[in-house]
Amino acid sequence: EQLATRAVKVVDAADLPLEWFGYESIDTLVLNSSQPELYRPLTASPQRIDALVRWVELGGRVVIFCGANAPELIGPDGPLAPLIPGKFDTLAPLRETQPIESFVPSEAALTINRETQLQVPQLTDVQGQILAFAGQNPTDLPLVIRARRGLGEVTFIGLEPDAAPLADWQGRVNLLRLALQWPTTAAADGASGNYGQEEDLIDRLRRALDGSFVGVKTAPFALVALLVLLYILLIGPGDYFFVKRVLKRMELTWITFPLIVAAVSTAAYWAAHYMKGDQLRVNQVEIVDVDLSTGRARGTVWTHFFSPRVERYNLTLAPQFGDEPVSNHQSLVAWLGATGAGLDGMRGRTQTGLFERGYDFSPPLDALLDLPVQEWSTKTLVGRWSAELIEPIDAKLEGLDDDQLAGHLTNRTGVELQDCLLMHGNLAYRLPNLADGAVATIDESLQPSTVKTALTNAEAGFDIGGSPAEVASNRLDSNTTDVNRLAIAMMFHEAVGGAEFAQSPNRYQAFTDLSRLLQGDQAILLARVEVPGSQWTDGESSLASNQDRRWVYYRFVIPLQEAE
Repeated sequence: EQLATRAVKVVDAADLPLEWFGYESIDTLVLNSSQPELYRPLTASPQRIDALVRWVELGGRVVIFCGANAPELIGPDGPLAPLIPGKFDTLAPLRETQPIESFVPSEAALTINRETQLQVPQLTDVQGQILAFAGQNPTDLPLVIRARRGLGEVTFIGLEPDAAPLADWQGRVNLLRLALQWPTTAAADGASGNYGQEEDLIDRLRRALDGSFVGVKTAPFALVALLVLLYILLIGPGDYFFVKRVLKRMELTWITFPLIVAAVSTAAYWAAHYMKGDQLRVNQVEIVDVDLSTGRARGTVWTHFFSPRVERYNLTLAPQFGDEPVSNHQSLVAWLGATGAGLDGMRGRTQTGLFERGYDFSPPLDALLDLPVQEWSTKTLVGRWSAELIEPIDAKLEGLDDDQLAGHLTNRTGVELQDCLLMHGNLAYRLPNLADGAVATIDESLQPSTVKTALTNAEAGFDIGGSPAEVASNRLDSNTTDVNRLAIAMMFHEAVGGAEFAQSPNRYQAFTDLSRLLQGDQAILLARVEVPGSQWTDGESSLASNQDRRWVYYRFVIPLQEAE
C-alpha cells in the first residue's frame, strides 16, 4: 500500500496550482482532451499554465492525450499550446489502425477491418522523438512524441483513449502504460515487486548522513542496556549491601542513594559530552542540474545537522555554484522527515504539546523560523533553488550512430570537475578531471562502456558495487551507508536498474532521476566538485563548522548537434 500508485482526478481547472511546487506530490500529470470545457477557464488564468510549464521545466512529467478537440486546446491560443512539442497545423484523417497497433502490443485488432475515421492533430516543427507515426516518414503525421522540456518530459499522443474505437479496445491499457512508461501488462505480470526493502532511497541517504558525522559517536544499544542494568544493581542491591555490611547503618541510605544517583548522572553527562562534543556538525549532499540549452539551473540540497544544545534556528538557504554565490535565485526550504509514519515520519500524527511552541515558514517559503532542535539531536533539511547561469560549460557535441558521441567541451565553472562521466543513450565516456578552462575532446580514442557499468564500477570513485557479494548479486547492499553510492543511485535510479538494483524505490525525490534524459538529442555530463556548495544561514551566522562533510554533484544536460 505504501508504494501503490494513486490517481487523483481534477474536475475543475480552478483546482490546479498557482505555483509550480503545488505539483511536487505528483509523479506524472495526465491531460485528456475529451472534455475541453474543463480547460476553458485556463485562458483567463495564465498563472496556472505558467506554473505547470515551470514544474515540467524543473523536472516534472506530463502526458497529453489530444484528438479531435486539438484546434481548441493546442491551437495558437489554446490553453495547452505552451506544452506541445511542436505547432498545431490542422486535423488530419487517420485511415488505418496499423500505426497504433505497431506501437501498442495487443492481441486484438483495433477495428475489424483495420480501418478508422479518426481525426488526429497534425503537428509541424516537431521537437523530440517521434515514437509512432502514419505515412512514409515520421514527420508526415506524428502520433506519439516524447520530448525533453528543460529537465522534465512531455509525452504527446494525438489520440483520445476515451473515444471509440480506442475506448473499447483491449490494447487500451497497454497504450496508457506506454504513455506513462510503465511495463506493459505481460511484462508487469512477470516482474517481481518485492525487493526486500520498503524504505525509500531518501531514508537511506538520511541514515547514511546521520552515521557520517566527524567527532560524534553513538553508544551501541547493548552498551546502554548493560549500563542501565548496572545502574539498577548499584542503586538497589549494591546500595543495600554497602550500608548494611560496610557502614552498618541503614539510615545512611538517605545519603548514599542520592550520592550514587548524582555520581551516575554526572558520569553519564560527561560520557555523552565526550562522545558527542559541543560543536555543531553539518553533513550535506547537493545536486545541481544545468540545462545548457537555456542556462537554467536547479539545485537540491539535503542537509543533516547535529545540534550540541537546545536551540531554535531561523534558517535560510544561500545557493552557490562553484565558488560564487548564485544571484537572482528562487528558493524553497523545509524540514525532511522519514517517509513513513514512525517517530520522525512525515506521515506521523504527533501534535505539539500544550506548552510547546511550533515553527513557521516565511511567506515566500524561503525560510524556516523558530525551528526547534533538542540538545545532542539532529534535524534534516531540504532546499530547492533555481536560477539562470551563464554558460558554465561550453560544449559542442555531435550524436553519432549507436549512441556514440564526438566533439569537445570546455569547463567554465570556475572550479575543477572531478570524476567526469559523459553519458548518452546506453553509452558512457570516462573523462579526465577538468580544471577550470580545460578542454575535453571526445573522439574514437575514448572507449565507452555501458551507462550501468560506468555508474556501478570502481573507476574514479563511482563505486556502487561495494563488496564482492554485492557485485556478484548485482545489487546495492541494502545496509550500505556510503553516501556516494546512494546519491548516484538516486540521480540515475532507472539507469542502474531501479528498485531491483537499489533495493529501494526512489518515489519521494523522483525528480532527481535523470535517467530518461539519457535518451534523445542530449547528453549528460556528471561530475563531482570539491566545494562547500550552498550554505544555510541562521540569522547572521552560517550553519557550518570546520568538521563538516559535503558531497556536491553537478549534472549538465548538453544538447547535441546534428552530425555533419
